[in-house]
Amino acid sequence: MSSKYLSGDKAALQEFLNKFDVRDYPPPSHSMTLLTSSQTFLIDCDGVLWSGDHLFDGVPEAIDYLHSQGKRTIFVTNNSTKSRADYHKKFQKLSIKCTPEDVFGSAYSASIYISRILRRPADKPKVFVLGESGIEDELRAENVPFVGGTDPRLRRDIEPADFDALADGSALDPEVGVVLAGLDFHVNYLKLATAYQYLRRGAVFLATNCDSTLPMNGSFFPGAGSVGVPLEKPTRKWKPLPLTTVELQKAATRLLRMSGQQAMSVAEDLYNKGFISYPRTETDRFDKEINLRNLVQKQTQSDAWGQYAQDLLSGSFSQPRQGRHDDKAHPPIHPVTFASPSVLTHDAKRLYEYIVRRFLACCSDDAKGVSTNVEILYGEESFHAHGLHVLERNYLDVFVYEKWNDTTELPKFRVGEVFQPTEAMLTDGKTSPPSYLTEADLIALMDINGIGTDATMAEHIQKIQDREYAALIDQTGPAAQDDDDDEVESPPARGGGRGGRGSRGGRGRGGRGGRGGASSSGGRGRLKVFVPTKLGMALIVGFDRMELETSLGKPFLRKEMEAQMKAICEGRASKAEVLQQNIGQYRQVFALTQEKMNTLKEACREFIFA
Repeated sequence: MSSKYLSGDKAALQEFLNKFDVRDYPPPSHSMTLLTSSQTFLIDCDGVLWSGDHLFDGVPEAIDYLHSQGKRTIFVTNNSTKSRADYHKKFQKLSIKCTPEDVFGSAYSASIYISRILRRPADKPKVFVLGESGIEDELRAENVPFVGGTDPRLRRDIEPADFDALADGSALDPEVGVVLAGLDFHVNYLKLATAYQYLRRGAVFLATNCDSTLPMNGSFFPGAGSVGVPLEKPTRKWKPLPLTTVELQKAATRLLRMSGQQAMSVAEDLYNKGFISYPRTETDRFDKEINLRNLVQKQTQSDAWGQYAQDLLSGSFSQPRQGRHDDKAHPPIHPVTFASPSVLTHDAKRLYEYIVRRFLACCSDDAKGVSTNVEILYGEESFHAHGLHVLERNYLDVFVYEKWNDTTELPKFRVGEVFQPTEAMLTDGKTSPPSYLTEADLIALMDINGIGTDATMAEHIQKIQDREYAALIDQTGPAAQDDDDDEVESPPARGGGRGGRGSRGGRGRGGRGGRGGASSSGGRGRLKVFVPTKLGMALIVGFDRMELETSLGKPFLRKEMEAQMKAICEGRASKAEVLQQNIGQYRQVFALTQEKMNTLKEACREFIFA
């Protein structure tokens, strides 16, 4: 529809109406052909049969004539504010013969789709309604549970406490799996904010219709489609948390091709020269007393990121995210002053650049975009497509180690639309075995399982190489890059696998850190991976075959010891108690291992001497 028809201009409105003036068309012969060749007639209601409570001339007679000819009439409407029963009452009031089953409205069709077609998770059967009583009546008739709608508790202004309750989920019903938007004469910010939070948590978004305008009283008003527009699924990619030692080691191994031990050595040198803060810290939140803007100011003299730093100071500065960990000793790793590239070694330059860019990213806004998810039913199979349009790159402009790009634009489908595919292909494929662990993967798994501290992880990794349990080898492949998945439901997990850990950021998959951001140098690189030696495999297989109650091939013994040492630091256990317990436990394991030494010898023969 041309925009001029939406302006309210009377001449334009008359022009629009004249397009549908059919007083002299079609000719009688055409009308009789249509009448004799059709058995069912779909008849729109609002604006066709009546306007408001005014019934147009000749309507009852025309419908009676169709019935006298044995024709069926179905009355269709995209007005979701009324149910079929509501429309039936109106038909009776206007002396038009029909039953509730002769009415097919958008509220009814949406309810049928949800109850009989949409595959809702068993634990999320409810629907959050943005609409009037018509939707509620139809959902109720289909035994679909719902919340929202005409609930008087939502027909008010939003209050400060509502933001907290919506953000933490306490104001949300955990069983809601669908958001259904229709024409709502009482829409407000509280309703939209509530619907938005459900969508961020994965609810399916449906609309009774997508018409943006509602013709009424000789003019146009916002229609049902306009209710859903604010809920077009916005998404964001969260900026990183402030940097901890564990995250620094993971990033160095994944992006800069340094070992964790090498990275810590370089970081210690940068610290001793006064360029960065103390690099051994578990804190992932900045104290409010730290003047972050002053630290940003010192980076404005850089040729590489100085302009970005200046832009932050000019108005785009945003407070860093607050992680959950504070070791009460040191702040997150950050640049203390500007270091000219000319005074740094090659490795120091690369590690310092990462630390600075990470810090500037922390002081930036999240990247923002709009995502689209399409589910297509093809026969009995469902297919899914995901689209992303990036609106604001923000922190990604400086944090070059991550990417988040537009995908191919998806067609503008409507719910329930039927189309003919231009091509359908059935292709062969196969899964791939998991790759070997990188050092970043290993650090992440050690973090999850509570092995080592931020200060000792690199030493443990070096120890398994010194003892020849595993070897670090080159595996040629593309340089690691971060997933470009958009974050739609919630911020990345802010906590690590245990207390005192930095965030694992939520960007990896299953704790695997090897898919992190792209090195600023780009291109292909030599990825180093850990491959178990024959000795290492023999030990693990041998210990597993012993079937000890406390396995020496699993990380649980070490995890328990680490937790006990932390308990000593926090005053929850004494050194003597922990020593006595652990010595006794290891003495018992050693004795059982000696009894089953032949099992270990057999594994060694199998893997080493075969």
